Amino acid sequence: EVGGVAGQAAEDSAVPLEVAWKAVTMTATMVLFGAFLLYALVLVPAWGNAEHRAGLLPPRVMSRLNWIVGGALLIVFAGNAFALIQQTMVFFNIGFTQALDPNFWSLVRIGSRFGDIWNVRMLFLIVVAVMFALSIYLRHSQPETVRPFWIANAWMMALVVGTFSVLSHAAGSLILPWLGVAVDWLHALAVGFWAGGVVVLVLVLPAALKPYTGETRRVALLAVMRRFSRWAVVCLMLVITSGIYSASNWIF
Repeated sequence: EVGGVAGQAAEDSAVPLEVAWKAVTMTATMVLFGAFLLYALVLVPAWGNAEHRAGLLPPRVMSRLNWIVGGALLIVFAGNAFALIQQTMVFFNIGFTQALDPNFWSLVRIGSRFGDIWNVRMLFLIVVAVMFALSIYLRHSQPETVRPFWIANAWMMALVVGTFSVLSHAAGSLILPWLGVAVDWLHALAVGFWAGGVVVLVLVLPAALKPYTGETRRVALLAVMRRFSRWAVVCLMLVITSGIYSASNWIF
């Protein structure tokens, strides 16, 4: 409730603009999380070479990863900005143009549960962006810092994913809501590494395998796929288990 502003009853129908920004923002978030974790758990163990001091991977692979992460970051920031505007439209029951007025969206940002979590998420994303920028800026002068920055960003993106769980339906669970949020977070992390990792692999493999042919190409591909497949099986089990628990909250 806000003084001088009429309340609005909740609706159970989907809001197209909200569906749009959630689909775009969540997809980009999962790609970011998948990229950083794929780098740490799959690509470096499979292809890592100390000769490549900046990230331990061939420059062509790091370049492709940098483009993927850079593009996903731009989409995530744009998606979250649009999310704030869309929530402002709903909160005040106003049009898009009016919602662009700072007098409206700033109130949502500082005076709502959505705004509180949005601020935390944006702080995490800024930290991710800064560390990513530093990994590019220092790749020549201090190449040994690239890998730590990427690994740290994997942890930071896990926190970003968690901010969506805090605002998810799991937070409204009548049975142990905090457990519901934790399970939803675990579910999202597993999907992020699994699905996000697949997207990044699809985009990285052509550049990574380009110099190779025949048996060398097959061996290089198998080295990555075997490692990723093991993690994918673990993620699959987590998705199924956490999905069953989350579904049980709706049944019981």
